[in-house]
Amino acid sequence: MLNLKIEDEDIEEIAKKINDAIFEGKDSVNIKGEDFEIEKYSPSGVRHVKIEPYLFLEQNPNKDSWHAKQAKKGKEILWVMKDYNYYARIMDDKFTLLEKNNK
Repeated sequence: MLNLKIEDEDIEEIAKKINDAIFEGKDSVNIKGEDFEIEKYSPSGVRHVKIEPYLFLEQNPNKDSWHAKQAKKGKEILWVMKDYNYYARIMDDKFTLLEKNNK
């Protein structure tokens, strides 16, 4: 993991780039001139990219949540976590900053 400095105002652009790379099946993504490996959690296989303090990860379709059911149906859902809290979501290529974090 590299230590790239990400500003909150850049998060939408970066999240969309990571979203595209994950769902296009790429092995890495270039953010601001640095390559980041797209890793997989074991055993779930959930793909993710970690750029402190953010974690970008696809929705696990094997969970019981509404979002998991949507992922099972083929929807591409990416979560953005900041300091291990839900920060934003991309679903159907639409970026949504989660309100509780929009302080």
